[in-house]
Amino acid sequence: VNQGGYEAFVTKLNASGSVPVYSTYLGGSNPGPFTAGTGIAVDTFGNAYVTGVTGTIDFPVVHSLPPPDNVFRGVSDVFVTKLSFDSTTSKLSLTYSTLLGGSVRMGAHNSGNQEGTGIAVDSSGNAYVIGYTFSSDFTVVNPFPGNGGLQGVQNAFVSKLNFDSATSTLSLAYSTYLGGSGGPSSGFDEGTGIAVDSVGNAYVVGTTTSPDFPIVNPLPSPNKPTTGFVTAFVGKLIFDHTTSQLSLAYSTFLGGELGIEEGGGIAVDSVGNAYVTGSTTSPDYPIVHPLPAPSDALLPDQTAAFVAKIGSEIVPVPPLANAGPDQTASVGSLVTLDGSGSSDPGGQIPLTYAWSFVSKPRTSRATLLDTAEVDSTFSPDVPGEYVIRLVVTNAVGLSSAAPVTVSTLNSPPVADAGPDQVITVVGTVVHLNGFQSYDPDGQSITYQWSIVSKPVGSKAALTGSSTSKPSFTADVHGDYTIQLIVRDSLGAVSKPAAVQVSFHNVAPVANAGLNQSAIIDETVTLNGNGSTDANGDALTYKWSLVSAPKRSHAIISNSTSKISSFVPPLPGTYVVQLIVNDGLADSAPASVEIEAVRPGIELTREVRSLQKVITELPPNAFKYRKLQNSLLSKLNAVIRSIRDRRYSHAFQQLEDDILVKTNGCATDGAPDRNDWIVNCPDQSKVYTPLLNIIAGIRDLGRSEEPDPL
Repeated sequence: VNQGGYEAFVTKLNASGSVPVYSTYLGGSNPGPFTAGTGIAVDTFGNAYVTGVTGTIDFPVVHSLPPPDNVFRGVSDVFVTKLSFDSTTSKLSLTYSTLLGGSVRMGAHNSGNQEGTGIAVDSSGNAYVIGYTFSSDFTVVNPFPGNGGLQGVQNAFVSKLNFDSATSTLSLAYSTYLGGSGGPSSGFDEGTGIAVDSVGNAYVVGTTTSPDFPIVNPLPSPNKPTTGFVTAFVGKLIFDHTTSQLSLAYSTFLGGELGIEEGGGIAVDSVGNAYVTGSTTSPDYPIVHPLPAPSDALLPDQTAAFVAKIGSEIVPVPPLANAGPDQTASVGSLVTLDGSGSSDPGGQIPLTYAWSFVSKPRTSRATLLDTAEVDSTFSPDVPGEYVIRLVVTNAVGLSSAAPVTVSTLNSPPVADAGPDQVITVVGTVVHLNGFQSYDPDGQSITYQWSIVSKPVGSKAALTGSSTSKPSFTADVHGDYTIQLIVRDSLGAVSKPAAVQVSFHNVAPVANAGLNQSAIIDETVTLNGNGSTDANGDALTYKWSLVSAPKRSHAIISNSTSKISSFVPPLPGTYVVQLIVNDGLADSAPASVEIEAVRPGIELTREVRSLQKVITELPPNAFKYRKLQNSLLSKLNAVIRSIRDRRYSHAFQQLEDDILVKTNGCATDGAPDRNDWIVNCPDQSKVYTPLLNIIAGIRDLGRSEEPDPL
């Protein structure tokens, strides 16, 4: 109920806008009360994230940020609240609700005043909040360099909140001031809008009077401030989770020199272009490709809205690092790490790779080999967990990182909920398939499916929710999101996997084919025939060379065709990326790895012949379909070791990392839980040539290596 003053409210309407799904007050009672909601965002599961300002000391706090942001301490504080609605029980609840701000300081102008003005949410459910503060002790975590404290009178702030649902812990990934000093009586900076892209970069807009507002890679003149005037600003923040460093990819003034600009709202598209709106009184506001008259000019003393698109070309989006799935290995065995799934959505290629240990058991002396290659290897030498980081850097120097854990203990299973689906008729029975979920240790798994969101009015329920292939009836037009969690026989739980069933367009899925090996100066064929679109739309294709050996000048032929090719001129690893488009949306990038060698190496030819055998095996010959490509990638790593005359290393790769995945029938008469090939006839096609290759490697090691096998 309303408690006697100004209250925030949050309301969700049904698809037609005629009936509230829920509607609630949000605020406290003492003193006043005074609470206002100013921004809202919604995640893929329909949870609402709201921000605003409150002047009540008893604003509801649940699973809040740690002290001092668990209690009211200013004149007005920012609030950030996540609301979840259970459509089955019609119950609305607070997942978390926290205050964020600074305290009142005697003699400080307006200290203790702060307000959240905008909020965004990324695909992982992390909330990004922008606003302004007058407080010199506003909560700061991993701030942007030079913005760790209040400058001037009022600064904008940007904060990212992470919530761990397993422990119900809310934390700040970063929280920073953003502004300038502006002189003794100026320096007023206010954030007004925020958006987030697919990789978690924050795009912000606001208003500033500070000539020394932090500027990085700005737009060209006249986008600069005049002292005493108000100017809009636009910026893009990148946070490196591996180093906890916050940086500005770009930050620019936006406006003319003869008037006032105020930033309003911002949005971002799938390739990092920012769309900004606000107001201006400047007749010299920078105009590019404007609407026709009368919207192409501004008369003196007029105020007009502006809309601007700022291209991602200012600073390309960073690459997407992918270190492969977590693995389990025995002490002394060889582990191959696979970074070939890394990509660059902005096409700033080639990519370079850097592997390093983040942590390992205290007494371990394990070292990584091939740390600058797309694949790296090491041998765990003591029991425990080894955490490795892959840093991928693109052609313009932007980087991203991804971790992978290798454990000699039990590894969690991997859930696979299957591809997104499209339906056209209400009443369709939708069949789900989690059969490609698996446990890296070969243990049996159990399934737990749940519907996490569905259209208003739907009574859809899962049949067979504890099986690998449940189903439900789509009884109402709209989007359905279903989640799968799997558990192994030792109780380890997977990360959730989700599948969306929709009546709308679903982005296509690119398939660049299986990994290959090649001989230099011979044509390598690339095949995107496995790419799919759930809506059945025609696809267009875009191939690009993500990484290649130094000094290679390889070029993709027919780069927009389903079937493409290139000729590797030098030995080494080539990673090719494919993106497909259905006329409405791009797919996520898919990659294929090609290991090229010089001709005349007989063992290399034998390994390539074995790869051909593996490629020709049917997908159901493998325990899980992804393992076929993983096995080809491991043999590529062997070819690279042979190419570099590291025969002992190649021997260990074959015997410790490949043979043990294909020898159950030969040693026990039947496939064992470690085998990747699940029937004896297909195992025999791989096992015998594998033994011959191992024998050949052993002979080469004895004859040519200084430290023979």
